[in-house]
Amino acid sequence: MRQKGITLIETLLVVALTVVVFLVGSCVMDPERVAQRAAEEAAEKKAVEARRQAELKPRKISEADGCEVWAFNPGQRWQYFTRCGSKTETKTTWEECRTVTSGKTSRTECTPHSATVTNEPKDAQ
Repeated sequence: MRQKGITLIETLLVVALTVVVFLVGSCVMDPERVAQRAAEEAAEKKAVEARRQAELKPRKISEADGCEVWAFNPGQRWQYFTRCGSKTETKTTWEECRTVTSGKTSRTECTPHSATVTNEPKDAQ
């Protein structure tokens, strides 16, 4: 003979079904929100690409005593050069790192490097 009322299993099934219905209902997004989010992501991607393109072109970042400092980023690191009168000097700095193992421990050692190239017009020599 079955008792009247709701059993524990029936109560749990009702609660679980209610939770599932709530979660499914909250996952469905408004099409206007989806379109707005897609437009925002496209605008953000376009802005990042515009900044990247702007970094490729040299731009003057400082000037002192008749010398200009210019910078641009063609890849992974910034490149800097100076113009003093008709002379142009380009300086590139970078680090080379390697892992050194001693027994069971290892550490990273980095060595800084730099290269400077000076260009002067042919008629100034």
